Amino acid sequence: METVVTSSTELTGHAARRVDDIRGALRSTARRGHGTVGLDEIDEWYDAVQQAADAGDFFFAETAVVVAAHRI
Repeated sequence: METVVTSSTELTGHAARRVDDIRGALRSTARRGHGTVGLDEIDEWYDAVQQAADAGDFFFAETAVVVAAHRI
């Protein structure tokens, strides 16, 4: 088992893809009428993330646990 921590202070590469993935998942859920946040709130959050990136105040961190197994 391995724990991987990814971080970025710029909204590029992996961080940008993950933020876009999160935005897409939230928007899809909101469009179906599920979840607790609306499309306007998601857009406001995304705009705030973009503004933070533009101002140099962006920080992204993601922790993943990677597990590998094999059959004996």
